[in-house]
Amino acid sequence: MIYDFLSRPRFIKSEIRRAEAEQDNLRLSMYPSAVRYDSDKVQSSPVDPMPRYAEKMDELQSRIKRLWLQLNDAQDDIIDKMLKASIPLTPIEQDVIVMFFIGGNTARRIAFELGRTERGIYKIRKRAMRKLEKSYPEL
Repeated sequence: MIYDFLSRPRFIKSEIRRAEAEQDNLRLSMYPSAVRYDSDKVQSSPVDPMPRYAEKMDELQSRIKRLWLQLNDAQDDIIDKMLKASIPLTPIEQDVIVMFFIGGNTARRIAFELGRTERGIYKIRKRAMRKLEKSYPEL
């Protein structure tokens, strides 16, 4: 379905945000917890957790890099399909598709930017998606 194809960058962006949040949580967990000075006993772990943290951090960084590359590819695919469609999109339709699906803007924001109504933006988006669906039925 064309909507799934066009929404791919949004899904990838949410995956990036999740991975970055996981990375932030890992960083925070690497800080030592509060030390109790009122205790006579010193408790320590016989296993150093730093190598495990470093490995997990490397995995997350690699995953984030892969996701950014996937995001760039997905955005390029949308623009490529838009420009090579057998039923050409008007400039306003192209703007709406780019602003909505690649830019992640809301219909309200796009309407404000383009001087249109929200309802008009939804109509333009729907018309553009129909053209793309007719041009690329395999999607």
